[in-house]
Amino acid sequence: MFRILVVDDEEMVRDGLCDIIQYLNLEAIASIETAIDGQDALNKIEENAPHIVITDLNMPNMDGLTLIQHIVERSLSLKMIVISGYDEFHLVKESFKLGITDYLLKPVHTEDLREALVNSMNSLQEEQQLQLRGIVEQSQSSIERNSVQLNFLIDNVDANENDYEQLFVKQELQLPYEQLMVAIITMLERQSESVSWQMKLAVDLLGSSKDSKQLVIYPMFNKNHDLVLWMNYNEQPDMKVFVQHIRENYSDSMFIVACGQAYPRQGYYQRAYQAAFNVSRYKIVSRAFSIIDERIYTNRSMHHMDNDTMKRLVDIVDCGRKEEVQQFIEHNLSDQRLGEYTVEAMESMYDTIMRIIQWLPNKKRSIYSFDQPEQLRIYVKTCIFQTMDARREVLLGSNMIEVAKRYVQEHLLDEINMAVVANYCNVSYHHFSKLFKDSVGMNFQEFVTKSRMEYAKKALQGLNVKIHEVASQLGYNNPKNFTRVFKNYYGMTPKDYQEFLNLK
Repeated sequence: MFRILVVDDEEMVRDGLCDIIQYLNLEAIASIETAIDGQDALNKIEENAPHIVITDLNMPNMDGLTLIQHIVERSLSLKMIVISGYDEFHLVKESFKLGITDYLLKPVHTEDLREALVNSMNSLQEEQQLQLRGIVEQSQSSIERNSVQLNFLIDNVDANENDYEQLFVKQELQLPYEQLMVAIITMLERQSESVSWQMKLAVDLLGSSKDSKQLVIYPMFNKNHDLVLWMNYNEQPDMKVFVQHIRENYSDSMFIVACGQAYPRQGYYQRAYQAAFNVSRYKIVSRAFSIIDERIYTNRSMHHMDNDTMKRLVDIVDCGRKEEVQQFIEHNLSDQRLGEYTVEAMESMYDTIMRIIQWLPNKKRSIYSFDQPEQLRIYVKTCIFQTMDARREVLLGSNMIEVAKRYVQEHLLDEINMAVVANYCNVSYHHFSKLFKDSVGMNFQEFVTKSRMEYAKKALQGLNVKIHEVASQLGYNNPKNFTRVFKNYYGMTPKDYQEFLNLK
């Protein structure tokens, strides 16, 4: 909206110009003020800061040309339209040299005044947009530069509080108030639109902080593309109002706000960020648009997957029982279960599952890349199914007996059940038993025992290897049974074999 100042020493002319402007009914005009000469105009300009000045050239006390000179000397960014008679064109030429926008001949016609005003307002809008664009680009550049420095510190394990403080000192980021808190806005749906509104929010927050007398906010982005807000204040802002403001003015994309603990403004930069980041890791169990803080830790426990659960998963995968996968996932990764665990416990369970199904580490997604529990469950289920399908393809394209032998070698230190191996090879128990004996010349259990004794023989060759430890690894709870079986294969006890090795 634009403010207009009409300057003329004749009241009738001033009122006439005001009436014409009102008649034009231009929506962009907010107010119309008047002045009786150049000096009066300067006073009104200082008081009301108009955007457009319409001035007569021939006036007492201070004429229009002198008024224009004063405006130019003060570098006031406003538009000037002069009114002149036919015999004053030499003054018009001088005024154009000083930078007026337009001129109108007396008597002023309605359409001429409309055109002059519209041109002036369009020019002002373009200048404002260019100025705003420059401010935005400068702010974006500052935010990006500070973000690079922040992520350098985050990645540097040796970084300390002083390093974080230097980021603020070098970039001249002033913290005038007593308290410092970091809030992290984490997106729950990563889209290009999300990135754009986050940057717009960051720029607006940076700009509004310069005029605020209660709150200073320095926005940056961490390497996860989360918006990190360093909030410096005396009285903590209402984060519910803040979230509502974002939703109403920027985007309805799903996000959460993680608030760290408030610290004194000096000497706690690193701890302030880490406190907020640790809270933000619980996004996977947080509802969209929620505000989470250190209360998220309450009543959570560190939990590890027990042996029975791990064996069940091994069984499901080895036997290709796809119908049991969904039940297993819903039981162990349900919303209720995840809501009871620390984020470290969630990560431990996830890693255990992926290790059991032998998912390649470099292919595994980080658990922190999941925004909601259902995304995690779908991904784990997909990985298990892909593992099962891959194994089935291997079996269909390989010699079944070789697959069974490889299974034994991979599970020598585990309990090996022929029924499980038969299911793994996708054949019946009795058919597998007959095929294996016909092909290998011994039954399956004899092959398992032979393979374990070969392993034991190699293991006993190591330095300071204890016989009972090797026996325990191979599942022999009674070392005497291990000794008996070893002697049957090699004609000497494990102890005699080690002494024989020492004599060589």
